[in-house]
Amino acid sequence: MISIGESKINFYDQPPKDKSRGPIHHLGIETDDLEALVEHMKHKGFHFINEIKDIRTLKYVMAAAPDNVLLELFELAKSTKIISTLDQL
Repeated sequence: MISIGESKINFYDQPPKDKSRGPIHHLGIETDDLEALVEHMKHKGFHFINEIKDIRTLKYVMAAAPDNVLLELFELAKSTKIISTLDQL
């Protein structure tokens, strides 16, 4: 994992499972208000592959992006943000 400012890029050391995709499966972007971002993007014409999924520690949704790459938008639960911040201290 590479840290860039407050962000992180995670590279996996494994070949893609779907040979029709390139070497990048998906790009994840964190937001503070997932619902508002999804609505804004829908109005701009984005197509989402699924509805927002809530798995307690985070909410996420996947959208189609160019070059067969998936775009993952996610929002961490407030309790997860607190734990993550405490881990950095």
